[in-house]
Amino acid sequence: MPSSSEFITVLLADNRPLAQAGFRALLENAPDIQIVGDSENGEETKDLVANLQPMVLILGLKMPETPPWQLGKWMRENHPETITLAVTAYDHDAYLFEMINAGLSGVLSETEPGENLIAAIRRAVRGENLLTPEQTQRALNWNRDTSKKWESLTKRERQTLALIEEGLGNNSISERLSVNLKTTEQYVSSILKKLNVTSRYEAGLWFTKNMPKELRKNPV
Repeated sequence: MPSSSEFITVLLADNRPLAQAGFRALLENAPDIQIVGDSENGEETKDLVANLQPMVLILGLKMPETPPWQLGKWMRENHPETITLAVTAYDHDAYLFEMINAGLSGVLSETEPGENLIAAIRRAVRGENLLTPEQTQRALNWNRDTSKKWESLTKRERQTLALIEEGLGNNSISERLSVNLKTTEQYVSSILKKLNVTSRYEAGLWFTKNMPKELRKNPV
C-alpha cells in the first residue's frame, strides 16, 4: 500500500449519481489512486479544489450551471497544478474544441474501457500529452469551419437563426424580435451569406448540426 504522499489524489465532479458511483468503484480498485472528494456542480468543485488541492480533477460534461470548458479555464487560471480530465458521452467536435481551448489535459469517452481512465490518470501525472492527433485535428477543423462562422454573426443574427431553426417565418421572427419585416429580411440575408448556405432551411440545419445548446450564446 502506498503512503499518503505517494497516492495520486483525485476529485470527481459529476452531477449524475450513477456516474459518480461508477467512477468511484473503478478508481478505488487502483492501488495508487486515492479519491479525496466528489462534487455535483461548478461552485462546489471550485471550493473542493481550493481546499483539497487534488492532483487530478475528473469532470463530467453535463455539470449544472458551469460547463466543463468554463471550469477548465478557471482551473487553468487559478489551480494550474491540478490536472483536469473530462469524461464524456457526447462526441461532438464543438465540445472537444471548447475543452481543448480551455486547457483540459485530456478528453475521454465514457464508452472506453475503465482501465483507459486509470491509465490516462497515470499518464497525465507523468506529464504525458493525452490528446490524440485525431482529437486535435477535429477541434481545429471545427474552429475553422464552424466556430468562426458563428462568431461572425451578430447577436440579432444569432437570435434570428435560432428562430429559423424553430421553423418561424420572417413575419413571426419580426414580431418576436420587435423589428420590422425589412430588418428581419436583412438579418436572414446576412446569415445565409455568412454561413455560405443558399436557403433558410440549410441555415436551420447548420445550426442544429453544429451548435450544441450549451454553446449558443446570446439566446433570444
